[in-house]
Amino acid sequence: MATMCCNLNVFAASVTPRWTNCDQYGFTFAITDDGVAHVDVDYLGDSNHFESARMTIKLQKRFLLLFWNTVDIGYSNNEWVETSTDLYDTFYNSFPLSSKGTYRAVLTLEITGKDGSVDVIESELEYEYE
Repeated sequence: MATMCCNLNVFAASVTPRWTNCDQYGFTFAITDDGVAHVDVDYLGDSNHFESARMTIKLQKRFLLLFWNTVDIGYSNNEWVETSTDLYDTFYNSFPLSSKGTYRAVLTLEITGKDGSVDVIESELEYEYE
């Protein structure tokens, strides 16, 4: 199984931190040969600011080379949503796909701080299922 991964780390020694409530996150999206999409998201909140996390994933399939259709993944609004109050957490799920093509996983990760501020992290990963 081939895997595409996006990890971003922000350290306290940075001149201008990108986020206030989140130190780092990881996002992996892959499709196995038998047509099952696997999504893995993890985060590490900033211990001085973190209060909660909300993760939303949508799967989309490319059509006509330029457009994307949201795939039915069996959740309300075709979005997989998880929440956590743990400083560090990992969310994992798998979704069977009905046909081959180019897919992407669309992540929105909202990290809320003790002061009510919200870091919104958005990312997309594509994978070709042939």
